[in-house]
Formats: sequence, structure tokens, C-alpha cells
Amino acid sequence: FHLPQSYDTNWQMLHAVVYHSCKGLVFLLAVRKLHIELRELWTEGRERYFGFMGAILFENVASLLFAGSFLLSQLLDIFCYKLADTFLALSALLSWVYLLWFLLGFSSTGHLVVMIWTILCSDMVQFSCLISLFLMGFSLAFFVSVTEPINRSPGQFSKLLFNCFQMMTGGIDADLDSQGGSLVRTLQVTYIVLVTVLLLNILVAMMNDTYNRVSGVAEQQWRLERARIITSIEQEMASGEREAHQYWLELDG
Repeated sequence: FHLPQSYDTNWQMLHAVVYHSCKGLVFLLAVRKLHIELRELWTEGRERYFGFMGAILFENVASLLFAGSFLLSQLLDIFCYKLADTFLALSALLSWVYLLWFLLGFSSTGHLVVMIWTILCSDMVQFSCLISLFLMGFSLAFFVSVTEPINRSPGQFSKLLFNCFQMMTGGIDADLDSQGGSLVRTLQVTYIVLVTVLLLNILVAMMNDTYNRVSGVAEQQWRLERARIITSIEQEMASGEREAHQYWLELDG
């Protein structure tokens, strides 16, 4: 059973219309959001705009990066630059990350976002500094062991660095094991014991300790972030809009 050719043509036309309509809508919204953020940056000043903490800083940075990366991707797409897809992918990621700011306003999800943010800013930063030492050290050891001097290059080292990152959760790399002898196997076993068994369990313990510590004050922190959200929304309004739009708020969310 084959559909008529006219059906395929009409479907393609409909798909093109919907695609360009949605793309144009997102473009207009991005322009409007960028205009609002630049107006707020001009009104509040750079130090005050980036000087806030918590939800206000997250909203300002996420909005500015999303609107800027999306509009830049459209500009690069006009001139057929390959970087257009890179900035478009970045803007797509930021658009979903930006939804965390809205989840902060609800009591059922706000405290979870606070915990995630605290773990990322404290435990993950400390763990990243520690794990990078082992990652770079073992990657360099594998690079020297399995790569001939004539084939050593930054690209080959970056490939081994990525393989070591995969070995953190994926076990022994079969391709790497086949390229070396007993020295490579010893390095692999040592790496797995130190990184996969020891360091990753330390990270889990750190996050568990942070969760227990933050959960006691999560509700108070959520209320603080909710107040910052309200402040952020009011800052994006013009003076006339603040007087025209009166609102009320339930303290329990």
C-alpha cells in the first residue's frame, strides 16, 4: 500500500509551515527575553545584576545565555557556519535547565532543586578537583604505555582521556587491554580500584551527608529562593507594570 504523492507533498508543506512558525515564535520570544534582560542589566547595573545569589542569579545567567546562544545560532545559520548547530544545541539544553527556576517556586519540588544545587556547587566541585588528578595521571600513563612515540598527538591523548572517563563506570576497556601487556593491565586494575571503588563511593557518601545536612533547612532555603524569584520577576517589570499587576501569595506554596 502506497500513499499518493500529493499526500506526501501536502504533509511536507504542512511540516514546513509548522516548523518555520514554531521557529519564528521562538525567535520572537528569544528577542523579547534578551531585550528584557539587557534592559534589566542596564537599569540595575552589572554589579547588581550579577551580584545576587540563588534563584535571581540563576535566572539572569540562564536567560541571558539561552537568548544569546539561540539568536547567535540563527545568525550563524544564515551564513551557513557549522557552529550554528553547536549554539542551537546549547540553547536547547539551557531552555530545559531554565525550567528548574520555575520548579523552585513550588513546595513539592523547590527543596529538591535546592539540594541538587547545593550538591553540585559543593560536593561535585570538590570531587571534580580530586578526580581530575587521577584522571589526568592515569590517562597520561596509558598514553605513554600503548601509543608509539611517532603516533603521540593531542587527539590520541584526548581519546584515551575519554576512555578513562568511561572506565569510571564501564569497567575495563577491552580495546585498551588488547594494546598493552601486563603494565596496562596493572594500571587498569589500579585505576578501577582507586576511582571506581574508592572515589565514587566517597562521592556517594559526601552527597548523602550533604543531603542529610541540607534537608533540615531545605524548607527555609526554599522560601528564601521563592522570595528571590518574586524579586527577579519584579525587576523585569517596568514601574508601570508593577503598579498595574497586584498579586497575592500563599506562604505554604
